[in-house]
Amino acid sequence: MSKKHFEDYLNSVYKSYLKLEKVYNAYLEECQRDMVEPERLQQIEEMIKPIKDSYNTLRYVKYLLDMPNKKSKTATYINQNKKIS
Repeated sequence: MSKKHFEDYLNSVYKSYLKLEKVYNAYLEECQRDMVEPERLQQIEEMIKPIKDSYNTLRYVKYLLDMPNKKSKTATYINQNKKIS
Protein backbone atom coordinates (compact mmCIF):
# COMPACT_ATOMS: atom_id res chain seq x y z
CA MET A 1 0.00 0.00 0.00
CA SER A 2 1.46 3.33 -0.99
CA LYS A 3 1.19 6.51 1.02
CA LYS A 4 -1.30 7.84 -1.53
CA HIS A 5 -3.58 4.83 -1.03
CA PHE A 6 -3.24 5.16 2.73
CA GLU A 7 -4.24 8.83 2.61
CA ASP A 8 -7.20 8.00 0.34
CA TYR A 9 -8.34 5.36 2.82
CA LEU A 10 -7.86 7.78 5.72
CA ASN A 11 -10.01 10.34 3.90
CA SER A 12 -12.76 7.80 3.25
CA VAL A 13 -12.82 6.79 6.92
CA TYR A 14 -12.89 10.48 7.89
CA LYS A 15 -15.85 11.13 5.56
CA SER A 16 -17.73 8.20 7.11
CA TYR A 17 -16.96 9.56 10.55
CA LEU A 18 -18.23 13.02 9.60
CA LYS A 19 -21.46 11.59 8.18
CA LEU A 20 -22.12 9.65 11.36
CA GLU A 21 -21.34 12.74 13.45
CA LYS A 22 -23.97 14.69 11.48
CA VAL A 23 -26.51 11.94 12.07
CA TYR A 24 -25.60 11.86 15.75
CA ASN A 25 -26.00 15.64 16.08
CA ALA A 26 -29.37 15.50 14.32
CA TYR A 27 -30.57 12.77 16.69
CA LEU A 28 -29.20 14.73 19.64
CA GLU A 29 -31.33 17.73 18.65
CA GLU A 30 -34.36 15.49 18.21
CA CYS A 31 -33.71 13.88 21.58
CA GLN A 32 -33.54 17.27 23.25
CA ARG A 33 -36.97 18.06 21.79
CA ASP A 34 -38.27 14.69 23.09
CA MET A 35 -39.02 13.47 19.57
CA VAL A 36 -36.57 10.53 19.74
CA GLU A 37 -35.95 8.19 22.65
CA PRO A 38 -32.51 8.31 24.33
CA GLU A 39 -31.91 4.61 23.60
CA ARG A 40 -31.74 5.41 19.90
CA LEU A 41 -29.08 8.03 20.61
CA GLN A 42 -27.06 5.49 22.56
CA GLN A 43 -27.25 3.04 19.65
CA ILE A 44 -25.81 5.67 17.32
CA GLU A 45 -23.00 6.38 19.80
CA GLU A 46 -22.15 2.68 19.75
CA MET A 47 -22.12 2.73 15.93
CA ILE A 48 -19.78 5.72 15.84
CA LYS A 49 -17.29 4.41 18.40
CA PRO A 50 -15.50 1.79 16.19
CA ILE A 51 -15.21 4.21 13.28
CA LYS A 52 -13.91 6.95 15.55
CA ASP A 53 -11.34 4.60 17.09
CA SER A 54 -10.26 3.46 13.64
CA TYR A 55 -9.94 7.03 12.43
CA ASN A 56 -7.87 8.05 15.46
CA THR A 57 -5.56 5.07 14.97
CA LEU A 58 -5.08 5.86 11.29
CA ARG A 59 -4.47 9.50 12.09
CA TYR A 60 -1.73 8.53 14.52
CA VAL A 61 -0.14 6.26 11.90
CA LYS A 62 -0.15 9.20 9.48
CA TYR A 63 1.47 11.33 12.18
CA LEU A 64 4.23 8.75 12.50
CA LEU A 65 4.66 8.44 8.73
CA ASP A 66 4.99 12.19 8.29
CA MET A 67 7.48 12.62 11.12
CA PRO A 68 10.77 14.04 9.82
CA ASN A 69 14.00 12.08 10.09
CA LYS A 70 16.20 15.00 11.10
CA LYS A 71 16.37 15.55 14.83
CA SER A 72 16.37 19.32 14.40
CA LYS A 73 12.96 19.19 12.69
CA THR A 74 11.41 16.52 14.92
CA ALA A 75 10.87 18.79 17.94
CA THR A 76 9.09 21.40 15.81
CA TYR A 77 6.92 18.70 14.21
CA ILE A 78 5.94 17.28 17.60
CA ASN A 79 5.04 20.75 18.92
CA GLN A 80 2.90 21.48 15.86
CA ASN A 81 1.03 18.20 16.22
CA LYS A 82 0.58 17.95 20.00
CA LYS A 83 -3.14 17.41 19.56
CA ILE A 84 -2.58 14.18 17.62
CA SER A 85 0.12 12.73 19.85
